[in-house]
Amino acid sequence: DYGTDLNSQGHTVVQDFQSAFTSTCNTQTLIDEMNTVYFPNVNIYSSEISPIPDKVENANNLINSYGITTQTQLVAFLYSLIMLAIIFSSVVTFFRHKLTTKLSVAFNELVILLFIAICTAEFIGLVLVADFCVSPNSNMLKTLDPSTSYYNSVSYYSTCIGINPLQPPLNASYSAIESLQQTVETVYLPSSGCQQSTTFLTASINDMNTILNTFNDINQDLGCAAINAQINDALQNGLCEDVIKGFSFIWVSQYSAAAGLLIASILASVIYQFFTHPPANDDMEPTAPPLAENDTIHTPLLPSNHFTPASDRHHPANPRYPANPVNPGNPGAVDLRPTFAEASLRSPSTIPEVEAQLIHDSRF
Repeated sequence: DYGTDLNSQGHTVVQDFQSAFTSTCNTQTLIDEMNTVYFPNVNIYSSEISPIPDKVENANNLINSYGITTQTQLVAFLYSLIMLAIIFSSVVTFFRHKLTTKLSVAFNELVILLFIAICTAEFIGLVLVADFCVSPNSNMLKTLDPSTSYYNSVSYYSTCIGINPLQPPLNASYSAIESLQQTVETVYLPSSGCQQSTTFLTASINDMNTILNTFNDINQDLGCAAINAQINDALQNGLCEDVIKGFSFIWVSQYSAAAGLLIASILASVIYQFFTHPPANDDMEPTAPPLAENDTIHTPLLPSNHFTPASDRHHPANPRYPANPVNPGNPGAVDLRPTFAEASLRSPSTIPEVEAQLIHDSRF
């Protein structure tokens, strides 16, 4: 922090001047110049620079928190849901269970909807970042409040156009130190009244040399070309390239996973109809109600002369068909009357009716 260094070094010079003050060596003029010229300009420089490290640190923490930690947790959570959906679907498919197949399809659809919502939000964010990256330096300035103390500095270093707003206060402070150093060397040290203060005056010259070296370091480190290269690297390579590539890859993979779950749900819906263990109540075929103990099955008896012609039954009259006991002249006819054995399988209450029918038929 160059602003802090310049202030602390300036106070050291003032202490040297105060120590050198005697009745014959009045250094108050030197102290006044430090207080009226040097420190005010150093404070102007500090007010321009001091908020920037905190802003950079906050941005770095924000990137680490949301761009790395939160993103990793979100991706891990989403792909955990995918793995759970795949395992669930595989298990219910293996056991051919209808009800749990319905549940797995419903779970897959919920995961798909969640992925669609997140992917939509990510796509909107990528579009906004892409618009920002059309002109990142100028768009960055639009996000800042022009009334802030560091706006002019950020504007200059992001474009390298115009006059560096930090240069005037730095030049004023630098000139003040050079003037004080020259005054001490040419006026105070040769003066006979300041012979007792030579040690403190010499120390002040050395301390002012330290301040001048700090100004040289500032000019080297705060050159626009170096800082502008760092800003462009952060915006162009960091935000507009690496961030977009990373989120684009995540976005495509999430949509691919959602598409895979959709296909799995469709396949589960197709093979669902072949699952039979255990069938759900609403999937069972309708069946006749069970018979009570005293229920009787009434099978209508056909009349004795009811025969189906051979031509209708597609059975040509040939010796392979035995002669019909009722109609010997038509050996191809099919007798649809129940036999006594078939009738005996019915309810006992119908047996007398069958016997009566058989006696009637035998008479004819």
